[in-house]
Amino acid sequence: MFAFALLDRYRGKILFGRDPLGIKPLYLMGDVLKNGLFFASEIRGLRAFALEKLKCDPTIFAEFLLNGFLYEPRTGYVGVRKLFPGDALELDLSSGESRQWSFYDPLVRSDSKDLNSLIQESLHLQSLADVTVGLFFSGGIDSAVL
Repeated sequence: MFAFALLDRYRGKILFGRDPLGIKPLYLMGDVLKNGLFFASEIRGLRAFALEKLKCDPTIFAEFLLNGFLYEPRTGYVGVRKLFPGDALELDLSSGESRQWSFYDPLVRSDSKDLNSLIQESLHLQSLADVTVGLFFSGGIDSAVL
């Protein structure tokens, strides 16, 4: 669970990264060449730096009402975007050029284990205990898989 920004003063670049599962968000607002680039792990952290009040994006209402959430990189605010989970963004501070890439794709595995053997292995590791182990099924994706 992480989101980070690393400043490389020597090369004049900043590197942003976000955890592969998207647990910790990373919001970006602005332009490095115009009024500055701002970033935070919560939108309310960006409000303090907005030159005007953040405006709601009118194009998101149907998507939100249909799904109950917004697909990334949309945030519901004009000019504010999210970095995708498992992505990195390198930004050149002098030219404003950016390069974004994915450093983790959960659908591409380096080993050849199937889902069933991975679940069995995980269950075995998680159920090692000195006392009786109980399970709680919440109805989410992980519960459905189990």
